[in-house]
Amino acid sequence: MYHLYEFATKGSDQPGDSNFDRQIRKYLNEKEFKQFKDAVEKRKQQKEISSSLSTKVSNPRMQQFQNLIQNKRNASPPKKQKIELNLYINNDTAESIPPKPKTHGGNTNLLEYSRSDVPEFVELLRLLQSSDWKDRATGISRLVATVEDNLHKLQDRDILELFDALLPRLSESNSKVNSLAFISLNKVIPLLSESLKPFANRVVEIIANSLGSTNPQIRTSCAQAFDTLLRCVDSTTLLPHLVTTINATNARTKAIIMEKLRPVVQNAFLKKPSVVIKYLLPMCCKLIKEAKTNVKAANISILKTLYFLMKEDLFEQISNSMAECSISAEEMQRIRDYVT
Repeated sequence: MYHLYEFATKGSDQPGDSNFDRQIRKYLNEKEFKQFKDAVEKRKQQKEISSSLSTKVSNPRMQQFQNLIQNKRNASPPKKQKIELNLYINNDTAESIPPKPKTHGGNTNLLEYSRSDVPEFVELLRLLQSSDWKDRATGISRLVATVEDNLHKLQDRDILELFDALLPRLSESNSKVNSLAFISLNKVIPLLSESLKPFANRVVEIIANSLGSTNPQIRTSCAQAFDTLLRCVDSTTLLPHLVTTINATNARTKAIIMEKLRPVVQNAFLKKPSVVIKYLLPMCCKLIKEAKTNVKAANISILKTLYFLMKEDLFEQISNSMAECSISAEEMQRIRDYVT
């Protein structure tokens, strides 16, 4: 209220005759007005005393004390010191804290967390994740024998750890390690074919990236592993991942994968025709417009396989998806001409 009164009477030499006083008298009687003025005056005196104490200190020691208090108020709170836990753990009564797992190539070192009961398997994981390429090559060379010798002991978690360690070696920058990884994958796929289903998408994607490699050894070993994968892993599991990879990759790799699809398509259609119709048929319809000769030829070969399996039902299924695949009547006739 004091601040309001001070603002209203600012600039007036006679506050009692100010406009504010005349206005407030309209709402207060004489007694209430006197109480109001006394309260304002009291607040004004308190402010003057406080201002005097803060600006006029005759005692130098008091001034020094006030400055010290003010500096402490303005100072930022002290930062919490980082305490290393192992400094105050009693080694005689408490267990030491496990170190943070190291990484190599962006992957957690599985050895730190491996729960395998097979010592040879734990050592294999250590080698596969080593920072020394010679150790990694040694681990890959031991991989097939270790899996064969301990196949009955390996649990799902062991296989998960194995592929988490092996798959990065399939895209290894060291060409020798990379080629050895595909050779080992080719041999281990038949041993773990049923266990590969959870990793099928990752394996297909990595293999696709190396099918067109400029390194002959990598390209050959990769193609052999791919053939083994198509032969040993369930076709209805592989087909959706193969179609996804074909849609995403370059023309050269498209043709390589599509040329190998015939047995997969036949097996998948016999087991589950809906998978072929849902995933493969829309891809073939879209690739009718493909200009690349090798991709076009591979696509026609797949359409002929589908016609062999489905007969006239093939054209009915294409008609049902013409809008989705943007197939014109002219392109529909072209498909018929290709396959009949």
